[in-house]
Amino acid sequence: MKTKGTAYTLLGLSLCITLLTACKGKATVEEWIPEKNRNIASATAYINERCPEMVDPDTRLDSVFLSREGHLSFYYTLPDRDYTSISSAAFHAYMLPEIIVNIRTNRDLKMHRDSSLTMVFRYKDRNGVQITELTLGPESYR
Repeated sequence: MKTKGTAYTLLGLSLCITLLTACKGKATVEEWIPEKNRNIASATAYINERCPEMVDPDTRLDSVFLSREGHLSFYYTLPDRDYTSISSAAFHAYMLPEIIVNIRTNRDLKMHRDSSLTMVFRYKDRNGVQITELTLGPESYR
């Protein structure tokens, strides 16, 4: 199914290209990002320049955030859906294995696997209401 393959590719790209925000005061990236995460921080800035971006026909990547604690958060919106039309539990159950397989098998995500990041995926409906949040630590995708 070409759409599913495209979705995996775009999800992989969105994971690879991540956002660096939340610098407070005069701290520079070098001051608070560990050496092993600097490439991820650079990729973060790149993807956020492109956001918002449709990653598949139903999903828009709004932004990505790399926290000081090493959590990589992805913020998605389903622009054509309302939370009342989506079962949060079913959506979560469907997306979790799909994301895990993508992280494990996508060679573009090697940098993320090697960095042992905790990845957080937040999905909202067209009105900004959160549908679900998936959190995956290294133990989930290794």
